[in-house]
Amino acid sequence: MDPFLPPELEQEIFEIAAGIHPDTIPTLLRVARRVHEWISKVKYKIITTAGEESTLTFRRLKNAIRAKKSKTRPAAFFQNHVLHLFSQDHYLPDLREVMGACSGIKNLVLAQPDALPSTLPAALRLRRVGLYLDPFVKMDPRNSMFTLVTHLDIYDHPDAFPPTNDFAHWWPLLARLPALTHLSIYMGIAMILVPKALVLCKKLEVLICMHIALPDESEVLEEVHDERFLHMFLHNSQYPADWVTGARGGSDFWVRAEAFIGKKRRGEIQPGLLSATFNTSCSF
Repeated sequence: MDPFLPPELEQEIFEIAAGIHPDTIPTLLRVARRVHEWISKVKYKIITTAGEESTLTFRRLKNAIRAKKSKTRPAAFFQNHVLHLFSQDHYLPDLREVMGACSGIKNLVLAQPDALPSTLPAALRLRRVGLYLDPFVKMDPRNSMFTLVTHLDIYDHPDAFPPTNDFAHWWPLLARLPALTHLSIYMGIAMILVPKALVLCKKLEVLICMHIALPDESEVLEEVHDERFLHMFLHNSQYPADWVTGARGGSDFWVRAEAFIGKKRRGEIQPGLLSATFNTSCSF
């Protein structure tokens, strides 16, 4: 006799397979009607620009949303199943269209400096956000879409900003994120924001000074000795794949930072040993 599995276990097996090996999704969709229904939900879970290691590309998602006008998908489908979105260098009208249909997104990266507050639908209830500083400043953190944000990754784009000494009136925005526990700030703005963020963000557990290239000693914040703080190196080319790993529940840079801070608290890492900070945070 053919082996028989309970439907719930069978569904879990197929969903895990699709999550670990997204390139098999087109094949899995053709296995059976019930499998098609399960995998269709997984297919739209993680969206990136190129689709590498994610479950779907931004372009295919956009086309699917436009096809809903022909009743191929109900509007609620995208609200319920698109949970993680990584957008980079997209045409802003396309981005607005996608965001408007995917109000259930919990984990969002807007890796484009021109992304504006109007891009985000008010119905969003985000948990994790990555965006450039300038758009962040223009988005009022008191808005309800930010009340549940626990992880915030702020990128640096110096050409788009005023001189560094004009940043001082921006850091109080961070204190208005009531649930914030994890914060990453790129080196170009870290010297202004890090010391104040450690004081003002009461629930903060992890604060990363992120580098896109291995830093020299002049780029290390030696005066910051808080155990919640660390330097980390993650190149731009590695960031999308690392983000997908986190979206799938794996060990992304947030998890590696938590592990590193845990070692500091247990005395396994000397707090002032900055070189170890870089090496260890890269190798977890």
